[in-house]
Amino acid sequence: MRINKTRYGQDQLTVTIAKKWLKIEETQVEDDDLIRSLITEAREILENYLNVSFVQTSISAITSETYLELPYSPINQIDNVQAYPSGTSMEYTWDGEYINFINTNIGTSVYSTGTYLINYDAGFSSLPIVFELAWKQTLSFLYENRGDIKIGDYLKFNIGINNLRKKVWI
Repeated sequence: MRINKTRYGQDQLTVTIAKKWLKIEETQVEDDDLIRSLITEAREILENYLNVSFVQTSISAITSETYLELPYSPINQIDNVQAYPSGTSMEYTWDGEYINFINTNIGTSVYSTGTYLINYDAGFSSLPIVFELAWKQTLSFLYENRGDIKIGDYLKFNIGINNLRKKVWI
């Protein structure tokens, strides 16, 4: 599956909130750019690891699967589903979690590639506190261990973050 994400929502974790969490004085501004970039990095790490969109995001997924759980929940709406690359609209069902393509065995060239493009919107309009806390913890880890980061070990052994993980094969 190939994924393209375009974020249109705003990060709910700001430099001001992050500095309070990191116990850095608001007047100390020399690390603001670093903190801003670590906020983004922590969000991207967690979104990919947890398979969740922290902010509202427009997603395009290209897949050959005919029944799948869409990545980067929560899914807010499916905009369209098309045969790829022809762009012909596909019939589908969606139960809020899984999408299932209908009539994929039609013998026309439109469906012959067996590849589908799904455009949908995902992400939280208000981030649940458990994800916000994971974001702050990951930011803290990145800030305190900059230059010596083993993020895989951090994620692997952080039970709180692992409990949030939604495993979807993509």
